[in-house]
Amino acid sequence: MNTQATPEIRPATLTICDIQIRQDQNGRYCLNDLHKAAGGEDKHRPTYWLKLQQTVDLQKELEIDGIPSILTKQGHGTFVVKELVYVYAMWISAKFHIAVIRAYDALVTGQLPNTAYPPSPPFRKSQKALPGCLTPTTQDEIKALVTERAAALPKDKQAMAIRQMWGALNTHFGTNGKDAQGKTLGYKHIPEDARLDCLSLVARLPLPDGLVTITRAAH
Repeated sequence: MNTQATPEIRPATLTICDIQIRQDQNGRYCLNDLHKAAGGEDKHRPTYWLKLQQTVDLQKELEIDGIPSILTKQGHGTFVVKELVYVYAMWISAKFHIAVIRAYDALVTGQLPNTAYPPSPPFRKSQKALPGCLTPTTQDEIKALVTERAAALPKDKQAMAIRQMWGALNTHFGTNGKDAQGKTLGYKHIPEDARLDCLSLVARLPLPDGLVTITRAAH
């Protein structure tokens, strides 16, 4: 992990769940502040997330022109690029991920942020899971994110947005066809280890201007 002894910290411009998120001179965001905004639970400590292989791989991919994507600053905490803010938020929960999306949207548009945890949207709870595929808990996380994103749109756009998100998800993971018995597949056939990829895809899909082409994932 890269370290720096004498950092320059910018005034906070991003607020999530009433917690100001500091930035360093390169625009990276403080993970420790994000942890506080998420509730500060021990199981969500940045230290655990930083040790994940996915985090290590993303860290390398996101380094540009020798500028670290993750930097630990003595006495200030660990700072990460914007893309990793989203990944860390997804790792914590779908609800916190939504709060982060709302905060960034408010920052860009200049609107007052609505960064409180969103209420659980009404949908039928998942009861079953196929072996090795998305668990009921993960299915409900995805449903919540789809519903939340659609609910933020004008009513005449919501149905199209919901179809777009589910369609993109199934196209990306190749679950939009039929099995050998001719039965329709669907998102429940997506492997559970693709949980973060599912949430990431739904969260970043542009809405609602037309369908977005999503390439099928390599298997």
